[in-house]
Amino acid sequence: MAVQGEKVFLSVLLWCTLSFLSVRGDMLLRSVGFSQPATSNVALTNHVLKSLRGVRSTGRCLAHCLPSPLCVAVNYKEAAGTCELSTSRKDEYPDDLVSEVGWQYYEKVLPVVENLFSIPMDSYLQTTAKMPTLEPTTKTPTTEMPTTTEIPTTTRMFTTEMSMTTEIPTTTRMFTTEMSMTTEIPTTTRMFTTEMSMTTEIPTTEMLMTTEETTTEAPTTVHVTTEKPPVDCWDIHSSSPTSPSGEYAVYPKAWENQLLKVYCDMTTDLGGWTVFQRRLDSSQNFYLDWNSYKVGFGAIGGSFWLGNDALNVLTSQGAYQLRIELESYDSVKTFVKYGYVSVADEARNYRLNVTSFYGSYTADDALSADSGQAFTTKDVDNDNDGDRQCAQALQSAWWFGSCGYCHLNGPYQGSASVPSRGVGLIWGPWLGYYESLKFTEMKIRPISAQPIPKDCWDLYQSGHSSSGVYTIYVTGRPEGLTVLCDMEFDGGGWTTIQKREIGDLDFYRGWADYKAGFGTVDTESDFWLGLDDIHLLTNQDSYQIRIIFVSWGNIFGYARYSEFRINNEADNYRLTIGGYAGNAGDSLITYHNGMPWSTLDRDNDKDARQCAQVMRGAWWYNNCQTSNLNGPYVEYPGYLSTNGQGIIWSSWPGQDDSLAKVQMKIRPTNIGY
Repeated sequence: MAVQGEKVFLSVLLWCTLSFLSVRGDMLLRSVGFSQPATSNVALTNHVLKSLRGVRSTGRCLAHCLPSPLCVAVNYKEAAGTCELSTSRKDEYPDDLVSEVGWQYYEKVLPVVENLFSIPMDSYLQTTAKMPTLEPTTKTPTTEMPTTTEIPTTTRMFTTEMSMTTEIPTTTRMFTTEMSMTTEIPTTTRMFTTEMSMTTEIPTTEMLMTTEETTTEAPTTVHVTTEKPPVDCWDIHSSSPTSPSGEYAVYPKAWENQLLKVYCDMTTDLGGWTVFQRRLDSSQNFYLDWNSYKVGFGAIGGSFWLGNDALNVLTSQGAYQLRIELESYDSVKTFVKYGYVSVADEARNYRLNVTSFYGSYTADDALSADSGQAFTTKDVDNDNDGDRQCAQALQSAWWFGSCGYCHLNGPYQGSASVPSRGVGLIWGPWLGYYESLKFTEMKIRPISAQPIPKDCWDLYQSGHSSSGVYTIYVTGRPEGLTVLCDMEFDGGGWTTIQKREIGDLDFYRGWADYKAGFGTVDTESDFWLGLDDIHLLTNQDSYQIRIIFVSWGNIFGYARYSEFRINNEADNYRLTIGGYAGNAGDSLITYHNGMPWSTLDRDNDKDARQCAQVMRGAWWYNNCQTSNLNGPYVEYPGYLSTNGQGIIWSSWPGQDDSLAKVQMKIRPTNIGY
């Protein structure tokens, strides 16, 4: 209990300090461990652990670095609010300290005290708080992931009044969290303590770690441990769901704690994707040899290939799914997704295994044809084409069969035009072989990843292909929401917000019912989802809406809008609608856009009459309506005795005819339609 209490005390004290100092960057520089910038307009490149956006002050940037054992320096650009956490210092890589306008470079430096391994908390924080006495321990605790570290035979120590650094000629880096340590394999050795945030050297026979007065001598072999490091971007996303997209360090299992820098997509399809390929401009040549594709090339934040070795170790540590983003020069965006992907090792020529295509709205499957193929480059030919070498013919590198249905590593053309068939970024089933793509991005995530779906589209992307009732978790809603998902119509992933097909449910209701929703949400019943939930749904992302009509003559019509959103109850659920297409005509934008909701007991229309009562429904009435999809259900043949008192879409078939069936469905706008 005493040890646990001490841990809680230290954690709370450190948190309070970071909260205070994140606001006072100047005090952080002077008091607790950062140098003043060596020179204005410089930054240390090529060693970014993590890049953060929207960081509003120097202090906040430094506070992100302080608790991290991997972070030893930062680059900060105030004008852009960009904070880069660095794994290295300028004295280690002087050639990487470059002139960059607007950037400042800072290093961690911490106070020297008499006891090399015990820093009083009051000295560290410059407050009157006293560090509690820790219980003695005589050996380094080990819990999980033990590794072996060779302790070097020679060390050098350099100290100043306010800083302490270490150079240890070995291939081991050591980290301690509270009372444990871990190892990995870079070029020099440091030991970092997250509790004390100190940097020190480890001599061969001196004390390895102490708590107050009790010491442990360093043996020839030391087992050191820490919390399990992230093996991919999903690990990072799972432990920190609010982490932004950017560059991170992961530690693939097969590489025994060797760091791999990756780009993590934390937003698309609920996040946690490890990106291994991106094409966004012509700055990086992709017509390269076998070794270049083996080790990777390009800038992680720009156009790059992560490396076939990296792709092999990542997909070998578990079962992974694949997602590929595609964008045309007409700015149409789509994607394809595969339920399983793996890449073999170099001995098997990085052979591709990809299965379980479950598609997207517009693009079709082009990669399954290459499953089982070895990787081919301009200098290593593993394709099945008997007449030519595909990599050379298409100026690319890929898992070519017979020069294939797709390849995304061809020349970046800068326009849709290609100089000859297939020479570009090609996804044949979508745009054909004479049109190049503007943007591609390939990324992987564990199949076991269970993102929380915020709508039916998220469920569809997770592999749910059957229409039916599901539970989603809408942003801003404390509990799950039961919805009807249409996974088959028009590309799938539609969340149904209104359904009228049976005619046995009264829709002439008051404000409270429309606010909360009514009816049974299933495939056999009529229902209204509820204005509160429709508001939350349509404000968590940009949504399109598709309205499906069936006349009593069994004729189908539809209207789709690229923009659909309603405001909250304080604004009377005001409608925003735009971007019409369809075959039933527009009966919403001209007359109902910008109007608040009205019911029989809440009149928000512009007419002298109360439209909800006149039309016996509830809608975004104006003077009064050109559509009334919550009006009375009228039996066959749907002729109206009173104009407008029915399920009305005036542009199809008109104000005198009530529709037999109608459904209103929404899906994120960026899916395309």
